[in-house]
Amino acid sequence: MQVPFGFESWSGWAQGAFLAGVSLISEDFAVTTGSALALTGTVHWWTAFLGCFLGIWLGDAALFLLARFLGRPLLKDQRFQKWIPSEKVVKAERWFQKRGLMTLVISRFVPGSRLPTFTAAGLLGVSVMAFMVITGICALFWCLAIFWLMEQFGAQFV
Repeated sequence: MQVPFGFESWSGWAQGAFLAGVSLISEDFAVTTGSALALTGTVHWWTAFLGCFLGIWLGDAALFLLARFLGRPLLKDQRFQKWIPSEKVVKAERWFQKRGLMTLVISRFVPGSRLPTFTAAGLLGVSVMAFMVITGICALFWCLAIFWLMEQFGAQFV
């Protein structure tokens, strides 16, 4: 498999970090490319897998933490409360307490739903530990599934 920039000669750490960085732009591109590179032997399997997994998981955490530490204070600002009244925030927090953890799981597998779901989780006070555990497990299974699919059917893809 031809790769640009002499990628195949980079250190494993640099390859993994690059795939992690690419996942911040496009998770799907990073994980399919990483698994294809692993399949062809261009990158060691663990390097590609860990780069993709950590990039996805840390990207999830970044969305959540930005909403928690930058967005949550805005919900208490009177200028924003005219658009999002505090009663609606409390109602949304209760909804997320009941259904939020399953919503996090489902959002991993529904395209286009992660950004709003992870941002909402940060805004609505979901536990950092619960968020990290759930999104970590989901990202792990997601990456394993894509890498497995690539191993099974990737020869046609590559």
